[in-house]
Amino acid sequence: MENDEESEFTVDMNSLNNWVNMYTYTLQHTSPLNSTNAPNPLHSSVNNLYHSPISNVSELYHNTEPLYISEEKDLKKNLIDILYKKTDFEDEEFDIEKYENKELDELYDKIKSFNEDLKIYQEKLYLAEKNLNEEIDKMNKNVQKIDNFIKFLENLSSIDYEEIKDIVKSINALSSKLSNMDSFKEAKKNYVTERKNILKYIYLLKKVNKLNISNTCVICMEDPVSHFIDPCGHTFFKKCLENSLEINDINEENTIRTKKCHICRNFINNLKPLYFL
Repeated sequence: MENDEESEFTVDMNSLNNWVNMYTYTLQHTSPLNSTNAPNPLHSSVNNLYHSPISNVSELYHNTEPLYISEEKDLKKNLIDILYKKTDFEDEEFDIEKYENKELDELYDKIKSFNEDLKIYQEKLYLAEKNLNEEIDKMNKNVQKIDNFIKFLENLSSIDYEEIKDIVKSINALSSKLSNMDSFKEAKKNYVTERKNILKYIYLLKKVNKLNISNTCVICMEDPVSHFIDPCGHTFFKKCLENSLEINDINEENTIRTKKCHICRNFINNLKPLYFL
């Protein structure tokens, strides 16, 4: 196969040599200048060209680079181009603004929807907890009132019952009314229900928080964390904290200390800023 290629190349070279010789001969016997006797500065150079025939076509390729070297240089150039552009891709397929991924888009929409549902359930839990706390305060006040009734009746114990019978009956009826647990039981039941509804969201937040080795807020999944809760240590973005705790300013210490972390439900002592190096 190699011999065939060589002989084919030899025939080619011979044909080219014959052509060059014929062309040189023609040039030598044909004047390129006009018939006028006017001096021409190009005359001598042209004559030198005509009287310097090329004896072999290989002389034409004396300074021509072999193809295999050119190919290697092209490969080198391509590699260098790739290396120089490795962090500066200009192709459209590397444009982050134009990149699309249906699977990730669907996942993002699901997380976003999940987060919106969490906010709704947080609000419901907050209202249920507030109502339960009001019922507890009411019950404590009622207990105090009944305790006062008891002390009052003890002071009347030396008096004949028939004389204070009506008073005792009124106090007993009022105490019975104050000790009614229906509204408290309803408030407690509602709180327990809402607490169960939000468990899966808290569970997810805890899982994400464990995976969150960066500084992304686990509530909005977008903004970087800026504050942490003392003492539990959970971290959030400032605006997310204010929204979830329903406060205007995270520096409102008196208000903050009545709130709970919505992940671990521990009471909050302080909200402190985070500093990154």
